[in-house]
Amino acid sequence: MVCKNLLRRRTRSLLTMAGIAIGIAAVVALASIAWGFQRSWERAYTARGTDMIVTKVHQPQPDADPVRRVDEDEVAALPGVRHVSGLLSDLVSIEDAPTVLVFGWEREGFLWDHLRLVSGRWPAHDSEKTVVIGAVAADLLKKKVGDPIQVEMDQFHRMWRV
Repeated sequence: MVCKNLLRRRTRSLLTMAGIAIGIAAVVALASIAWGFQRSWERAYTARGTDMIVTKVHQPQPDADPVRRVDEDEVAALPGVRHVSGLLSDLVSIEDAPTVLVFGWEREGFLWDHLRLVSGRWPAHDSEKTVVIGAVAADLLKKKVGDPIQVEMDQFHRMWRV
């Protein structure tokens, strides 16, 4: 009876099989993208010597401070913790480029240790409104040291390449 139904309504059967195949292909493609994304994050954190990431999840109130910090002293007091450094990340637009993942690091933190300065100098103090970008990003944006760069609505006047 099942075989008869499949053979009698061939168009319906073919469309059903095509729908199932497309669904399976979509799941496989999305899983592959997710695994690749996970591996690239693991490589990035391994290069910095990161073993654990502590985040504080919150739903900010409209009038609340959008940056809430995890207590670094509390994390540093945990057994086996060697270094703790704060990091702020967000997806923003830079100049005419599409959305870019941008990181904000503490100037004195260990996260800078794995970078090699190509040109310019490191930021000297926290009040400098500066940006450090990679060589690939500088080439894509056609920027050199000293050129202004716009991140969202803010203009930065100094730049260093790493």
